[in-house]
Amino acid sequence: MKKLLALSAVAIAFIGCGGNKISDEATKNFENGLNKELKESFAAVNALVYLATGTPVSLKTDGYKCENKSSYISCKNASIDINIDNPNGGGVELDILHVKNISLETNAIYTGNKKGEISIKEALESMPKEVYTKSKIESITIGHVVNSMLAYQSLVNANLSELTKIAGDEYEISSNITGKNITKNGNMQINTRIFGKNNKNEFNVVFDFDVLAKMFDMFEKYGMKYDTENPNSTSSSNKLAGLKAEDYVGTLLLNKLNTNLVIYNDLTNIKNIIDKDLNKAPKPLADLINTIFENKPHKIAQVFEIKNKFDILQAIADKDSGKYSDEQLEKDIKNINFKINNVDMIQLIKELDSSKL
Repeated sequence: MKKLLALSAVAIAFIGCGGNKISDEATKNFENGLNKELKESFAAVNALVYLATGTPVSLKTDGYKCENKSSYISCKNASIDINIDNPNGGGVELDILHVKNISLETNAIYTGNKKGEISIKEALESMPKEVYTKSKIESITIGHVVNSMLAYQSLVNANLSELTKIAGDEYEISSNITGKNITKNGNMQINTRIFGKNNKNEFNVVFDFDVLAKMFDMFEKYGMKYDTENPNSTSSSNKLAGLKAEDYVGTLLLNKLNTNLVIYNDLTNIKNIIDKDLNKAPKPLADLINTIFENKPHKIAQVFEIKNKFDILQAIADKDSGKYSDEQLEKDIKNINFKINNVDMIQLIKELDSSKL
């Protein structure tokens, strides 16, 4: 839940600036920010890998190039390749990951006259009523060295062979973030899709929430700012790492968090691995898991929707502090629609709890 809340705040901060006409200077700042963020993210990954393996990682990329379209910015990056040094020497690098044809389009760009850091709310107030940031990666694949490691694991344990096939596919990833009247208790939606080009597997996420005024108070409290000269700066979003779940209470209203996973690969071998533990599981839970594996393609459709603007974050905080009675919980839980593959999960949880008595 905490990671989800942090994602919503990052989305607000990232999408949080725009105007009617974008300057060439703002476009260049955005391009520089994207490339700086890419290098900083890679440096963090490189440090972790080197710490764990003693092997440095190299980054090869064409970098982002952005074009001013007057009312929005369009950016492209032809490729990102991540390699590691060959431990056997010879100057030949081993490929880890290949990313091709990245595109990003946004109208969430600050067009005011101020320089340096300003409040996220002030930046947001200079934008159109409806803002968006959409991105797409046309191709992402793991490298030969990772494929070889997975292939070896499949030889050691044949039950993992289908997972190897899933991981080895070529994937397309797209995301669309939209916001409307964000500073006036407006709404935001984050839609993400991952699609396997060969196996046709697909994963979709829809995250829908309303932004409340307290969100901007939280930004100010923790010194989160928008840098007009470095609009892709991660310094503000990094500050979210220290926040607790209760810090988000009153900052947003969750409306929807739906996910849908479809897998065409045959997962019978995976089912064989978990069967031993599944036989010990309560029957309602075992029946749900069985439906996932028995039906083809395998599907996990999760629906988590909040009705009547019920503030679930406040309810969780009250429950943890002992301010929330069981009677009130029984009333409020009717505002939650939580299903997996059309199975009422709230009812299932009640059945599992009662079976322990």
